[in-house]
Amino acid sequence: MNIFLKNDFTPTLDSLHNLLDKTTDKEVFLELEKNIKQLSKFEQHYSMLSKAIDASIIIGITDQRGCIVYVNEKFCEISKYSRSELLGQNHRIVNSGYHEKDFFKEMWRTIAHGEVWEGEVKNRAKDGSNYWVKTTILPILDDRGKPSLYISLRTDITEGKVAQEKLVEALNNSAQEEIKFMAYHDSLTNLPNKRMFNEDMTKLITHSSQVGQDFAVVFLDLDRFKQINDSLGHTIGDMLIQEVAIRLKERIGSRGRIYRFAGDEFILVFPGCTKDGMEEVSEELLSVFEEVFVLANSYQIFTTPSIGISIFPEHGQDFDTLLKNADTAMFVAKSNGRNTYQVYEAWMNEHHREALTIEQHLRQAIEKNEFEIYFQPKMDFSSERIKSMETLLRWKNPILGNVQPDKFIPIAEETGLIIKIDEWVLEQARRQNKEWNDARLTDPLRIAVNISALHFRLPNFVSLVEDTLKKTGLAPELLEIEITESSFIDNIDECINSLTKLRNMGVFVAIDDFGIGYSSLNYLRKFPISSLKIDRSFIQEIAENQEEIAIVRAMIYLSHELNLRVVAEGTETKEVIELLRELGCNEVQGYYVSRPVPKQEFEKIVRRINGD
Repeated sequence: MNIFLKNDFTPTLDSLHNLLDKTTDKEVFLELEKNIKQLSKFEQHYSMLSKAIDASIIIGITDQRGCIVYVNEKFCEISKYSRSELLGQNHRIVNSGYHEKDFFKEMWRTIAHGEVWEGEVKNRAKDGSNYWVKTTILPILDDRGKPSLYISLRTDITEGKVAQEKLVEALNNSAQEEIKFMAYHDSLTNLPNKRMFNEDMTKLITHSSQVGQDFAVVFLDLDRFKQINDSLGHTIGDMLIQEVAIRLKERIGSRGRIYRFAGDEFILVFPGCTKDGMEEVSEELLSVFEEVFVLANSYQIFTTPSIGISIFPEHGQDFDTLLKNADTAMFVAKSNGRNTYQVYEAWMNEHHREALTIEQHLRQAIEKNEFEIYFQPKMDFSSERIKSMETLLRWKNPILGNVQPDKFIPIAEETGLIIKIDEWVLEQARRQNKEWNDARLTDPLRIAVNISALHFRLPNFVSLVEDTLKKTGLAPELLEIEITESSFIDNIDECINSLTKLRNMGVFVAIDDFGIGYSSLNYLRKFPISSLKIDRSFIQEIAENQEEIAIVRAMIYLSHELNLRVVAEGTETKEVIELLRELGCNEVQGYYVSRPVPKQEFEKIVRRINGD
């Protein structure tokens, strides 16, 4: 073939056929025939390849200014423009506006330097629809090495990108919903939170005002929750909150809405509910807590609620006032012994202010030496002598005057100040008894100190008792720790462990106010205790009530079967004293023997009764 091709000659099938027709040289004829076959085969392959490329690749060519000089059919098909509409137009004719300006600046910077650019571009078709193309732009350089043309090769990736966009949108929507849920719900219980309450109340107040309908706001606070947190840990406390939320939702259902504010505070709203209707609802709420809460398969916890109620519009016409008044009523319920409910009344505001004032002064009472210990003797029936006593705390504040224990003790327990107070009483009582016994006031006296359930359940309580005994030098057998049944209701095994350590030290332990708490005979037989104190509520009417006599007789019999001494509280008449003696009671404590008295008077009473 080289004999036919010159530098300015490009063979085609037509030119080769013309040469073939004119030649008479057999050798040249055969050579031409061979080249014709090869070229024909090449053009067939080229045609097939060109069609394949044109069918799958979107091709566009622009000049150095970005004007379109060539597009293939695929380009027209995806852009929905005809070739005549595209040629001569700037490439921005398909710009969707999706990409930032910096995106195209970087693309042009790359190709203007003769470099290949690759990326994904979102374009807009003639009908306004968008499509995505994966794009490669190849600069064609002139003799000076400058781009003269730009060939863009694109493949359609719209389906995948749309799916991706939908996925991202779905994820974003899901994330937004999650964020919104978190903003309006409590993370521990998934109950609506205070923010949701405020928004819901605004709508409810508007609606209720328009239709003339009442609704109730209920402030529910768990009793002694701080004690549970401090003694068993926040993990158990959180579990309890979750279980309370579950029970409330199951019991209330669609009749009302439950919100968790913080800690152990729940708010319940009952649309359409009047003051009269709240009595039944409140009793139902109290019943939610009658059954023990079993947590982590081992902790059995009894807890009760204090409930305060306000009614719209009688007790407030905005949610701040309604909530404040429900809170005030709840505080009164807590002050009245807990595990009860109160509907707001105007006088409660003063009661609440008084409680806050008491708390403020209570926090400084020890440092200002405002507490004093009184002593109430216990008389032993077998010897008719005083062999032990109970310490009782009294508080005289220079501003508030004499503050009764039933006012400040509940506040001390709720705020946790009771621990510091217990420690002070414990040390003062031991020091005083050591002084009396060293001075041989009478027979060795055992002194009893009331310890709060919160304090008893702390891990370091037994160590505190041991350290105080060492510091004061009081013999362990002359100390008695009085604890209520509520001290045992959470973690029986830990309580038994602490009681065992106290007994091994020689310290006596008494169960105070027996019969009014969560008594369990099964647990009682396991406790290493020394005595039971029958609550005064069983003693006060024992002389006139045969049922009370039967109950007290059973308590005394049970105690003796368990090798426990029995102390009867609240004994005020000779008739009651003699009846208790007949029933087999071991000791009595009450006004008949003596009221709680200061140190000097107690010394006189002991000398008078013991004859020393």
